Amino acid sequence: MPMANQIIRRVLAPIPVLILVVIAVIGGSFYFAYQQVDRLTEERQAQTIRNAFTQAGHGLERELRGETIWGDAFANASVAPDSKWLETYLGSYLTTLLGYSEVYVLDSGDRPIYGYEDGQTRDGRGFEADRAGVADLIQALRDPASGPASHAALTTVDLGAGRKVVHRAISDVRLLGGEPSTVVIETILPDADPGAGTIIPERPALLVAVFHLDNAYLSTFGDSFQFSGLRWIGAGSTSAGALSPVGSDEVSTRITARDGSVVGDVAWKRELPGQELLRRMTWGFGLAAALLLSIALFGVRYFRAQSQRIIDNERREARLARTDFLTGLPNRLALSEVLTSQLASIALSDRCVGVLNIDLDRFKQINDSHGHQAGDKALVAVGARLMAEFPECFVARTGGDEFAMLVPAATADRVGVVADRVAFLLNAPLQINESLNASLGCSTGYAIAPLHGDSEAELMRRADLALYRAKKEARGRAHRFDSDLEAA
Repeated sequence: MPMANQIIRRVLAPIPVLILVVIAVIGGSFYFAYQQVDRLTEERQAQTIRNAFTQAGHGLERELRGETIWGDAFANASVAPDSKWLETYLGSYLTTLLGYSEVYVLDSGDRPIYGYEDGQTRDGRGFEADRAGVADLIQALRDPASGPASHAALTTVDLGAGRKVVHRAISDVRLLGGEPSTVVIETILPDADPGAGTIIPERPALLVAVFHLDNAYLSTFGDSFQFSGLRWIGAGSTSAGALSPVGSDEVSTRITARDGSVVGDVAWKRELPGQELLRRMTWGFGLAAALLLSIALFGVRYFRAQSQRIIDNERREARLARTDFLTGLPNRLALSEVLTSQLASIALSDRCVGVLNIDLDRFKQINDSHGHQAGDKALVAVGARLMAEFPECFVARTGGDEFAMLVPAATADRVGVVADRVAFLLNAPLQINESLNASLGCSTGYAIAPLHGDSEAELMRRADLALYRAKKEARGRAHRFDSDLEAA
C-alpha cells in the first residue's frame, strides 16, 4: 500500500502542475495575440488620422475652387486690386461663413495686397509671420519643377475663344504662429475670357487661406471618424509615423507637414479590445484549473466571438472612412475603389461604365438665403432623390455641392440617357423643409469607359472637363466628354 500510494502520488502530483503549465501557455498565447491586436488597432487608427488631415486639405481645396476660378475675383485681385471687394467676397465671406482664420491675397511678386485676420481687414502684413512656413507651397505653385508640385491639384479652365489656363491649388497641414493649421493656396484666375485687352499674367495673384485646427475643431473632426477625445498635445517624444502612450488610456501619433516639419502630436482615447478580452476572461482561466476542457471550449468560442467583434469594428471603421457623414452616401474614396473594380469587370465584356460628375447650380443661393442648415438638408434631399431614381447606379458625394454617379450600361447611349435624366430630375423642385421648396438645378459632365479611357484617374479627369464645359455652356443639361476638350 505505501508503494501504491507513492506511485499514485507520483502519477497524480504532476497533473496540477501540467494543468497550470497548459493554462499559462494558453494564457500567454492569448495575451501575446491580444497585445498584437491592440497594437495593430492603434497603428491603423494612427494611419487613418494622418490620412484624414490630408483628405481634409483636399476638401478645402475643392471648397475654394469656386472663389478662385471667378472673373470678379481675378478682376479685383489682379487687374485692379480693390480691397473693399476683397473684404466683402473673400475676407469676410471665408472667415465668417466658412470658418477660415486668416485670408490673404498675394500679388504676382508674392507681396500681400490684402489681409483679413482677427476678424477684421488689415494691410496683409500679418502674412509675413506665416511666409516662412508656407514658402515651399507658394514655390510649388509658381514653379512646378521646384519640388512638391506633384501634390498640387491642376484644373484646366476653358476661357472660350480658344484660350485655356491651368488653375493650381495646394494644401498642407502646417504649424503657423504656434497654431496647427491647414493652409490652402490657390491661383486666382478668371472663369471666362476677360477680354482682348486683359492679360492673364504668368504669375497670377494667389489666395492664401488658413484654417486653424484648434482642439474644439479637432474633437468634432475626431468624432466624425469615431476617435474619442482627439486633441493636440504639442510635440512630445513621439517620432514621425510612430505611436506613443499618453498616460494609461490615451495614445498619440505625430503629424508632420510635407516638408518634414513637425506640426504636433495628436492623442486620442485608446481602444484596447485585446486587453478588454483578457479582463473578461480572468474568471475563465481561474476555472480552467479544475475544468480545463470546459474552459478550453469556452475560450475557443469566446475568442471567436471577440475576434468577430474586432473584424466588425474594422469593417465599421472602413465603412466610415468611405462614407460622407452628412448624406450617408459613399465618398470620393469609395467612388474610386468601386470605379476601379467596375473597370476591371467590363474589361472582360462588351459593356461600359459611365462616370457622371454633378455640380449643383444654385446651392450657394440656398446657403446664402436660408442658412447652412437648409443647405445641408438640400444636399441630403439631392442624394436621396438620386438613390431613389437610380437604384442600379453607384451614387457618391465627392465634396461641397458635388456628386458623382457610376452608371453600368450596355451601350454608351444609355449613359447619355441617364445623364439627361439626372439633369431633368435635379431641375425639378425639392422639398427641403416644411416651408421651402427649391429647384437647385445642376450641371453634369460625363465620360464613358472604355470609350474615353480605361483608368480611374483618366475618366474622372475627363468627366471633370465635361463638367466645366457644362457649367459654361449648358447649365441645366448634361455634357459628354469629347476630344476637343483637351485638344490643347
